[in-house]
Amino acid sequence: MAPFNEQAAQAETVQLLQSLLRLNTVNPPGNEIRAVQFIAETLKREGIESTILESAPGRGNLVARLKGDGRRRPFLLMGHVDVVPVEESQWIHPPFAGEIHDGFLYGRGAKDMKNVVAIELMIFMLLKRLGAPLKRDIIFMANADEEAGGIYGAKWMVENHPDLINAEYGLNEGGGDVFEIGGRKFIECQTGEKGSSRFWIRAQGTPGHASQPHADNPILHLANAIDVIGRAHLPHHVTATSRAYVEGIARQLGPDGEEWLGLLDPQAFWSTLDRLPIDYGMRRQLIATFHNTTVPTILKAGAKTNVIPSVAEATVDSRIIPGITHDEFRAELRAALPANVQFEVTGNTPGIESRPDSPLFDKIQRVIGRYVPGAQLLPKLVVGGTDARHQTKLGTQVYGFCASNAAPAEGDRVHAHNERIHVDDLLFGLKAMYDIVSEFCAE
Repeated sequence: MAPFNEQAAQAETVQLLQSLLRLNTVNPPGNEIRAVQFIAETLKREGIESTILESAPGRGNLVARLKGDGRRRPFLLMGHVDVVPVEESQWIHPPFAGEIHDGFLYGRGAKDMKNVVAIELMIFMLLKRLGAPLKRDIIFMANADEEAGGIYGAKWMVENHPDLINAEYGLNEGGGDVFEIGGRKFIECQTGEKGSSRFWIRAQGTPGHASQPHADNPILHLANAIDVIGRAHLPHHVTATSRAYVEGIARQLGPDGEEWLGLLDPQAFWSTLDRLPIDYGMRRQLIATFHNTTVPTILKAGAKTNVIPSVAEATVDSRIIPGITHDEFRAELRAALPANVQFEVTGNTPGIESRPDSPLFDKIQRVIGRYVPGAQLLPKLVVGGTDARHQTKLGTQVYGFCASNAAPAEGDRVHAHNERIHVDDLLFGLKAMYDIVSEFCAE
């Protein structure tokens, strides 16, 4: 049991999150300085000094440190305070008001990831208040710009102030949710994440008057290419993380879990996926876990309604399996795309993996077992991206984990309308994460 007044700590964490949600830090433009100034003022009232570093005007990052006895290397609590845009008219409650309705706290960032920042901040302050014995320094870092790649946030910090955030282990977003298969409970811990890439497809054709249609219309060529790549099954890839994930589920399910092992076989993957008793959301996640993915997001063609253009283009967002090289990804694209279109990869950020066989991973498993008895912790490959891709360049072993007992459907609200978190879930996360951090950093 956490050695603090749970009711008071829950109320304070809710207030912290409400304050963060009421600060509009939509990226772009970000204006994360608003959030980090609030955090700095909060820490100052606790007698904790912090440092704000602006990578550009208004793009604020914050670092604070609790000193341990130095017998072990530092531990990092990291998070970002920028959020994605909203369509306010589609929300049932204002996205920047921090209102509570039926126990749910609504706001952009309530699940991604101002909730985690509030929990980490509360843990940081509780450790100070309670005089927790620490063998490690604990670093708290709040960053700008994660939703746009971390250029003004974690990436900038790693490149310009590595001495402030150098740590052996770190906790970040990306895991902690409970789910159930075959009556067994599992909890995911991010130990890897896919890389990102962008490419454009260009189709050329014959321009002319739109009153005289013809087959060499570049928009038709582009539409065909988009349809082809949308239906294509790119090659199957197994990483150490995805293998451990599947084998962990199979092991816990016993004889009923043997079918899951078919996901590791490129010849059996799709037929296995069709037979597994899983919902659509998990199906999509598994597809992305074992394949490079391509999703068209921007289309450009034409300048006038009655003119057939000579060129049509699409920008495509891609997420790349760790270990896949730039050239390997290009070869997969060329094999999938029609020969009559051009393409060019315009950016490539490699994926990352951290080892699950570590003292921190073991500590997370032991602690979470107290809160969700019988649950198995699984290493997870996050199919998006986080700031861990930058922090790991300093040698930090980063895990994505913040304990949650929310229903799986709540995760579908991330980056969507009516993002929210239940106030009881905040307390659940706070208690479990306090135990993980305080115990690990005292050993």
